[in-house]
Amino acid sequence: AQVCVMADTSLERRPSRNAVLPTLGEWPFPCSKPAVPKCICCDGLRLENQLLRARIRELEVANKELTSRLESDEGPVSPLGGSWETQTCPNCAREVPVANFDAHTMHCERHFFRCLPCNSVIAHQAKAEHLAHWTDPLRAWQAAEDGDLELLRTLRAHGTVLESVLSSSRDTLLHVAARKGSAELLAVALGHAASRSWLSALNNEGNSALHLAVVSGFEAVGVLLLESRADPDQKTSSGEAPIILACRHGEVSLLRRLIEADACLDARTALGDSALQAAQSRGHLECVLALSQMGGGRNRLQIPRPPSNRSGMSGTGSPPPTAQVSRRASPLQG
Repeated sequence: AQVCVMADTSLERRPSRNAVLPTLGEWPFPCSKPAVPKCICCDGLRLENQLLRARIRELEVANKELTSRLESDEGPVSPLGGSWETQTCPNCAREVPVANFDAHTMHCERHFFRCLPCNSVIAHQAKAEHLAHWTDPLRAWQAAEDGDLELLRTLRAHGTVLESVLSSSRDTLLHVAARKGSAELLAVALGHAASRSWLSALNNEGNSALHLAVVSGFEAVGVLLLESRADPDQKTSSGEAPIILACRHGEVSLLRRLIEADACLDARTALGDSALQAAQSRGHLECVLALSQMGGGRNRLQIPRPPSNRSGMSGTGSPPPTAQVSRRASPLQG
């Protein structure tokens, strides 16, 4: 297996050829630098593989549903199966003699209907009850809470509108997936696409699904929401952006994802603190470094320069000039 090795080229001392290498995650050289906690590259590849498998699985299910709908739309134009003496009824899929095929088809389509998701033939008198049972929003909510993805797919195939499923606290299925940290459940809920209004829906606590994913530290769910066009700058009901929440809770991986999604680095808290100050106040050094490294070329700060005493100018003179200082050059500047 390939192992991602992170080395520091600035170190002068190197281990000898026969030296025993330390375990993964330990700093191999005696220096004052902190230990490397984990390999970011390997974690990122592992996360991408997880999301890719979830997407492929949902695309396969969507392809099967689309094929079933196309077969139902074709109707009895070209009956499948059968032989010279029989033909297959397009409604009930039974083998019918050719002499009785037209009469059987007319009677079958008048009194029965075929449910493609269930692959069963049901009488028309029970059609309303059957559809009401398989399009119940409460069943969809319970399936999401229990993690029953197959039942949720079956409900979606019957025509259940997953966007309309709401709890008493106005939680959507996206909130359930974000709270549970299930990228598979989120992929099933999103389906083929998701509207911006559903992605930005707030519950009674004033949080969207992205806010819950950031606070809980579920990177896979957060990445899938951002790739589904969730707003990286949407604020909670208290006025806090996701980047503020990531810095406050020390979620550096999600902070990097938000910066890659062009989240605004000038977001402020209700008290006026920046994301950098929120990370500094909680002692999250990794978030401070991520802001300085990844946000160095964006959102430059206007920092006033105090008047120089060497030139003999007083503070009442012309306003002091301002200097463009990037966050990369001054990572600890609020």
